[in-house]
Amino acid sequence: MRTAYLIAGWSSVGLGLIGAMLPVMPTTCFMIAALWFFSKSSPALALKLLNHPRFGAPLRAWVGDRAIPTEIKAVAVSSLVVSGVIVALTVQNIGVVAIVLSVLAGVAAYIVTRPSRALKQTEVVS
Repeated sequence: MRTAYLIAGWSSVGLGLIGAMLPVMPTTCFMIAALWFFSKSSPALALKLLNHPRFGAPLRAWVGDRAIPTEIKAVAVSSLVVSGVIVALTVQNIGVVAIVLSVLAGVAAYIVTRPSRALKQTEVVS
């Protein structure tokens, strides 16, 4: 099982890194998944992820308070709105548009209702 968790963790990190470069793919949710997989397979890798200079602060906010930093909320909800507008303007099937907009609205509602927390870049977990 440990090997499966490691593979899933590294796969999640890979997808998260792709998401960091492509605006249409999320990053943080994949890093949260990677953190969970690494916590089951390699605590050392989980700590590295929690202390990572770029990805560590949002992960610590999630682990500590189930909070989403305000800056990330703004980017996420803005991306959802842009995606919804693109779908509404380009998809001809009104049923598909309604389903996609409903899902995007649900995701946005979930994000907005999570606690907020400022990013603390200097925090270190041991």
